[in-house]
Amino acid sequence: MVDARGHVSFRFRHARVVPAAVFGAKTAPRVTVLNMAHNKLMALPEGLTLLSGLRELDMSHNSLSLLRSDEIVDQTVAIASTS
Repeated sequence: MVDARGHVSFRFRHARVVPAAVFGAKTAPRVTVLNMAHNKLMALPEGLTLLSGLRELDMSHNSLSLLRSDEIVDQTVAIASTS
């Protein structure tokens, strides 16, 4: 799932959620890039803040219509504070 560079890609999988394994105790700290482009996600993943090494996130071409500005700020601040 996580390649040697810390990249995880689930592009074009028609996924509605990010697989739970991405947020597992052994996997999450190793993830530096998460590519969930071209899926059917409707909100930011709940466990996004667990990805302490995350440097790049691609959620383009999804159905992210349920995003609230405070949700984006909360997630961004949480990620920044763990870096």
